[in-house]
Amino acid sequence: MVNFENDTAIIVVDVQNDFSEEGTLPVEGTKDLAKEIEALLNKYKTMFKAIVFTRDWHPKDHPSFKENGGKWPKHCVQGTWGAGFVPPLDKFVKENRVLIIDKAMFNNDGYSAFEGTNLDHFLRYIGVNKIIVVGVASDYCVRATAIDAKNLGFEVELWAPFTRGVWIETDPESLRKELEDQGIKVIDNFKKIEKVKQR
Repeated sequence: MVNFENDTAIIVVDVQNDFSEEGTLPVEGTKDLAKEIEALLNKYKTMFKAIVFTRDWHPKDHPSFKENGGKWPKHCVQGTWGAGFVPPLDKFVKENRVLIIDKAMFNNDGYSAFEGTNLDHFLRYIGVNKIIVVGVASDYCVRATAIDAKNLGFEVELWAPFTRGVWIETDPESLRKELEDQGIKVIDNFKKIEKVKQR
């Protein structure tokens, strides 16, 4: 799986407590995923040009919440436990040099790490040409981040075993085809898990 030069960044998408099994918008397998990503980062962190963590960072009245007419239960509200990173990634972020990108702070959905941010300019500035995408959820924010990165001219790999999906509107096979049709390299297979449980 590992095949990259030092012009490569990794983006860890939204591995946050509210997406863990104990959160308000749980994705099955997220707690184990956090441990797997932490092990991956510890093994290869010196090889990455940049390590980027994204997080949903919603105001309490964000329009995506059901109570405001949106699609999702209230989740990842700024400054709450739910917006924090799932252990042991919370410790990794504190102890290592990472860039944190806050998404969806205003009225946008903010699925992609690049939506409403200057992340692409920063990555270009430091010499990144290739991006590896991992995290939650495979079929929402991971997908959107990978597609935007490709459309912005980066070489993109999505490391499927290091993601978890909710699979409400698509399935692993359809997502793989969609991504590969756009020139994104999908490494290995997605893990099919239970659909999201909304509390």
